[in-house]
Amino acid sequence: MNEKVKYCLITGATSGIGRATAYKLAVAGYNVILVSRNAKRGRRICTDLNKKYGTQAEFYSVDFSSLSDVKEFATMLNKKYINLNILINNAGARFDKHQLSKDGYEMTFAVNYLSHFYLTVLILSCYNIYDELKIINVVSNAHYGKGNKILYQPDINEYSRHFSYGQSKLALVMFTYYLAKNFNNTKIRVNAYDPGYVASNFAKNNGLIAWLKFRVLFFIKRKLKKASSAADDIVYLVNSKELNNVNGKYFFERKEISSSKESYENTAQIELWNLSNKLCEGI
Repeated sequence: MNEKVKYCLITGATSGIGRATAYKLAVAGYNVILVSRNAKRGRRICTDLNKKYGTQAEFYSVDFSSLSDVKEFATMLNKKYINLNILINNAGARFDKHQLSKDGYEMTFAVNYLSHFYLTVLILSCYNIYDELKIINVVSNAHYGKGNKILYQPDINEYSRHFSYGQSKLALVMFTYYLAKNFNNTKIRVNAYDPGYVASNFAKNNGLIAWLKFRVLFFIKRKLKKASSAADDIVYLVNSKELNNVNGKYFFERKEISSSKESYENTAQIELWNLSNKLCEGI
């Protein structure tokens, strides 16, 4: 890059797509800010990136099931990095059993969506229309067929890991579109990226057997791809000059495609925005 060094923040950066993206962007000349819960792995990756590529890589341990933890991190971030250029909201998980976050919300919704909503809003609160920022929300095709009414607190007796995961990603897609519309006349660009099925540690939090079943299932279907392939797509979305003015779109394998019909409903997007703000009040 022939311009000044840029800063990129990646959540869920110590494994899978996040880790692979950190390495790809370091090679491309970015200083990378890695965010995850695994401090030991995060610091090891930073040391490796700094040694191999001479980049400035830093790690921060953040619990995405805690909104207060997210707020504390965002407050520090806004004071230290006044020129954050790329935000990749990648951290995500699926939970086989119903769990509650530290704030009392369903865990999948809290980790995959609400924490990223809060982090993004807090970061944007320090930006103005003259600042450039690209936001990429890593979503999933699991959001198709999940309606448009986000159930942030599903009945424990009716809990479905597939439905909750799909809804959390649907919320992230709707959030992408709402933000894009509201920042359309600025230099802030927000897009969604669907990586497809990637060989990673996804679902490993539910135990080795659940993780192996996930890997085997999609290997048989021949739909499983390497994390490095998804990382290449993200770097393309970040660096492609053709996409500099593209805003509020949904990408799969570097091509713009349509998300679910319901995700485009403006009323549903507004309702989600208001709900999200309400859930983050008083943190």
